[in-house]
Amino acid sequence: MQTFLEETIEELLKKYEDIAQLTIILPSKRAGGFFKYYLRKQIHKTSFLPRIISIEEFVEVLSDLKIIDNTRLLLKSYEAYKQTHSIKEKEEFESYASWIQTLLNDFNEIDRYLVDTDKFFHYLGSIKSLEHWSMKEQPTDFITNYLSFWNSLPEFYDRLKSNLLKNGLGYQGMVYRKAAEELEHYLSLHGDIPHVFIGFNALNKAEQTIIKELLETGNSEIYWDAESHFFEGKDHSASLFMKEYFNTWKFYSGTKPTFSTNFGNPKSFKFIEVQKI
Repeated sequence: MQTFLEETIEELLKKYEDIAQLTIILPSKRAGGFFKYYLRKQIHKTSFLPRIISIEEFVEVLSDLKIIDNTRLLLKSYEAYKQTHSIKEKEEFESYASWIQTLLNDFNEIDRYLVDTDKFFHYLGSIKSLEHWSMKEQPTDFITNYLSFWNSLPEFYDRLKSNLLKNGLGYQGMVYRKAAEELEHYLSLHGDIPHVFIGFNALNKAEQTIIKELLETGNSEIYWDAESHFFEGKDHSASLFMKEYFNTWKFYSGTKPTFSTNFGNPKSFKFIEVQKI
């Protein structure tokens, strides 16, 4: 039985006379390694490899930023924290490091899903104020400092991004947001190059924006990591996100997506006993 990647490569080799012209984008570097392995097995003539990159590498190209590692991000964020004037009482690094990762993860998701940060932080500050609102009692110093911290998040967020941009760096979500914002510039320079997205399923908002815009150029395409068995099932949750894309993306207004049909084929399983760890 063919794997999803083998099936996709076979389709690409039939469709394109020279696949070296393509830019292949996959969910991860590991998937790219498997793609190269299966491609070598199926190509029977001397040929140049297409450009094969992960989605993270692709958004780095679009944004002209490098994704910073977690250790450097922790240090850079503390530097931004110390520079945030609206945070009056600064904690020492040891205490700061115990809680900041949760906040950085939230920043990451805010940017990956292209959330309007002005509205978000305004609503967040209002919610935190309501949580501690009382008509009868004056807020304690602890509550005052607590609310002050939440209201200082917009400045901290902007300071962190500004510091990272100066060094051509960004955390993952920040790079995704910048990539979505810079897509028009990329298309003006490279819009004639066919881009092929392979192996995707549920997408964040930035990925949706990027892929949707590239598909609308007319020379790019996407091979979804999905089986017709799951998509055709009306109530199957595995196809929830893709059904939304097919109903809302302009690219699919007159195009019916195709899926693999391997799920219904006979399968063989081999069980290997291993010692418990």
